[in-house]
Amino acid sequence: MGKRPPLACMATAVFACCVPAYAQHLCSSDLHSGDGLGHALAVSGEFALVGAPESDALGPSRGEAWLFERVGGAWLERERLLPELSQSTVRFGTEVAMNHELLAVLAMGETVRAIDGSPISLPGRIWVYRRVGRSLERIGSVQAPAGALGFGTELCFLGNMLCVGARHDSQGHTNAGAVYLYDVRCDGLDFRDTVRGANIGPFDHFGTSLSGDDGWLAVGAPADDDVGPQAGAVYMFQQVGDHLVERQKLIPSQAELLNYAGSEVSVFGRWLAVGMPGSDLAGMDAGTVTVFENQDGTWNEVSVLTASDATPGAAFGHSLAGHDDCLCIGAPLDGERGPASGAIYGAQHSTTQGWSVAGKLHSPTTQAFDYLGLEVAVSKGYLFGSARNSSACGMASGAVAYFPESDLQTMEYEETCFCDSSPCPGDGTGGCANSIGPGAVLSVSGGPSILDGDLEVVVSGLPPSRMTAILFGPQGPPFSVGAGILCFDGPYHRVASGRANSNGVLETHSLMKEPRIQRDALPGTTWGFQAYYVDHQGPCTGQVNTSQAIWVTFEP
Repeated sequence: MGKRPPLACMATAVFACCVPAYAQHLCSSDLHSGDGLGHALAVSGEFALVGAPESDALGPSRGEAWLFERVGGAWLERERLLPELSQSTVRFGTEVAMNHELLAVLAMGETVRAIDGSPISLPGRIWVYRRVGRSLERIGSVQAPAGALGFGTELCFLGNMLCVGARHDSQGHTNAGAVYLYDVRCDGLDFRDTVRGANIGPFDHFGTSLSGDDGWLAVGAPADDDVGPQAGAVYMFQQVGDHLVERQKLIPSQAELLNYAGSEVSVFGRWLAVGMPGSDLAGMDAGTVTVFENQDGTWNEVSVLTASDATPGAAFGHSLAGHDDCLCIGAPLDGERGPASGAIYGAQHSTTQGWSVAGKLHSPTTQAFDYLGLEVAVSKGYLFGSARNSSACGMASGAVAYFPESDLQTMEYEETCFCDSSPCPGDGTGGCANSIGPGAVLSVSGGPSILDGDLEVVVSGLPPSRMTAILFGPQGPPFSVGAGILCFDGPYHRVASGRANSNGVLETHSLMKEPRIQRDALPGTTWGFQAYYVDHQGPCTGQVNTSQAIWVTFEP
């Protein structure tokens, strides 16, 4: 997206709808520190388009973008998109958009010096591509028109029409904003129209966010001041023939001073979600999301969502992506895993309960200043969340976490042995502190069904390339082992082992086929998993360490 306004010993986790249990990552093959992979994200069907605007592949911050394709259960790198060096642009991949056939990538204009030394910002440019099978062909590009300040703030497709936000456009009022529309042809792009809200005023920033679906275009104006300075608003346009007709101006009932309603929007089917990351309803700048429903052509407010564990400054609602009756919400300033580590929430709609927040997600590698949830997307059974400073793919290179959705069943488990009283305490999210950080974190994927047999274990925060064992046993009081703590009562057994990868992550495969688990994990019984590993360079006495424990009650 474009730049937006400012943004215990035991636990139970519940996952449902678009809130699965673990993450993997989209990582490009040529990624370097500071590339910013995930600064922009768009997903459609089996393809994902990811911007890395700070990449130096063709020169300082010239940028690039990567196209990934889902093949089976994996997302594989398919094509690398690079800017044209003949154009005076930088940060290619700052913004991206995608539908079933078309892709768009924004590059910012270079800043050059005039004869007198004053800076001059050259206009940005948007490249458009068509996907033909697994190949891409470039259709053409459009340059920012004169006066279209902030051109490319946001991009989206509405059918074969490219919609381009320019939130600082001042051709009507100073910084009022505008949206430019282009028809995409087989051999190029044609300018169609410029859209402005009927009563936008100075500094409304109309066009900060865009979302199109089923003939509707939602346009955010987060600095609209109808109910208070920068309270925000959303304009709804309907496609009628070759024109967009303004139908409604929406202001969430909770909108007030500095809420920035419309910083993000997502229209999907009969639903419209409006982000208010500056809302104080659940705490100062904790953020809220308002959901509207299209009822016979009129959009009516039906729900207000807040984070289930709302904290001040989390910016819940900074990013949104909806699909069917499922909504995914980014909170990139959430601090559960460290300052601005970020998080993703899932919300779902049911006929009996309406809209509700179902749960919260982190990547196993989430840490301070990752900004997980800067962008989110949903498509074909997967939830995506970008973290432009993540080290999951390399030191601070950026990454996109993707979470396979469950079959909508709910999975509950308990976690213990967080190592909060050991001589070498961690940060309360995993095991005891180790040689690379606050400790190893164990998580599970799949479900507790014995028949399904898809339960797997993922361990992150391990020293790279270190041999690690997964232990299995009954629950008991904690006892020390080396620098770590085990929480088993009675015999426990190794059910899997392997080396952590270069990012300190170990994943199991076919865990439920292990004979010990098949023998002991009967319906209704509860068994635990812990990681156990050697760490000679750890900060505390002992050559071995552990993760926290997770307890699963198995089902038939």
